[in-house]
Amino acid sequence: MIQFDKFLKEYGDVSFDDQPFCDVDAIILCNIFYNCFEQVVPDGFETRTNLPRMCYKMYAYNGYRHKGSGLILNKNISIAMMSLTACRRYKDIEVTGVRHIYEKNPATQFDAMTLILPSGQNVIIYEGTDDTLAGWKEDVDMLTKGEIPSHKLTLDYLSEAFDSLDGDFYIAGHSKGGHLALYAGLYCTDEQRKRIIRLYNLEGPGFVNHDFLESDAYKELLPKYVHIVPQSAMFGMLLAHDYDFKVVKSTRIFGLLQHDLATWKTNGYKIYSQNDVTNFSKIFDLVMYNVIDEAEEEHLEALDETFTALIDASECVGLMDFAKTATKSVPRVIKAAEKLPEEQKDKLKDMFKDVGKYAECAFRDICKNGLNPKDLILS
Repeated sequence: MIQFDKFLKEYGDVSFDDQPFCDVDAIILCNIFYNCFEQVVPDGFETRTNLPRMCYKMYAYNGYRHKGSGLILNKNISIAMMSLTACRRYKDIEVTGVRHIYEKNPATQFDAMTLILPSGQNVIIYEGTDDTLAGWKEDVDMLTKGEIPSHKLTLDYLSEAFDSLDGDFYIAGHSKGGHLALYAGLYCTDEQRKRIIRLYNLEGPGFVNHDFLESDAYKELLPKYVHIVPQSAMFGMLLAHDYDFKVVKSTRIFGLLQHDLATWKTNGYKIYSQNDVTNFSKIFDLVMYNVIDEAEEEHLEALDETFTALIDASECVGLMDFAKTATKSVPRVIKAAEKLPEEQKDKLKDMFKDVGKYAECAFRDICKNGLNPKDLILS
């Protein structure tokens, strides 16, 4: 069951005047943006499309059937999209600036759109990683290279939206999109930051280090920063992240499955809050921090080269292609892995050789001594 259906039934006919834009609105809009809207509406801020009309166009484009947009982006994103069209709350929202940029080299997958609320306020949505292997490679590049092409595209898009539209802005994103939303808030101009009403980071990974936590930009942003992770978060614990998050209950048990926005429980117009993330999430956080903190440049280069070699060997564009051609793509990837230089394999083994030790220490610190990763990492 799509959890925010309860919100749509209870608040679907409530205007933004009576119930202003809230956490659940951000979750819903980030979720439906995984549909490939660039197929049915133009790029640019010169034109505007009614949100329900855009959803109907997407449904028609898919042959009037609920379809996912990838192997792990299932048809629930289409079901949620069409549920929204029946709600008066969203009927007068206009959409503009639907942008999709894909490049294989350098690996780039960037998607954004802007919604104009009836109040004149705007909402920028940055999409997370889609089905493309280039998108997944860009995720790895966030670790191995720090800067990724989507960072510049994020700021360029924000500037274009701010220059094109009047009114103030909500900014939101899920997964990599949450990372990009926070990046936008940190690295936009001071004048642009003043126009941000609220910024939503829905389980986005962090940065290469924690320096941003001490920046004036982050301190200025913090009162209007909403960071949400599920109770057994894994994606949101990757890289150097903040601990200023709220915890939402997911209907799924395992951390990776909880990344799905449709599993996040709602309570009225708010999320179904939990007091803290689970010990599993804390242990994962601490283990991954230690792995990355101890990694040398040569380890990161080996990881980057390996991932690139395996993607190239697959000869696939996305995960769906990979699954459909598994009888050919899997053997190609296995063969490429076998051909990796021994020195490269050794560097990868060296990078992860102490995972067991890190896990044992994390279990002791968290489960037995009651410590928190925040205190251990940021002290």
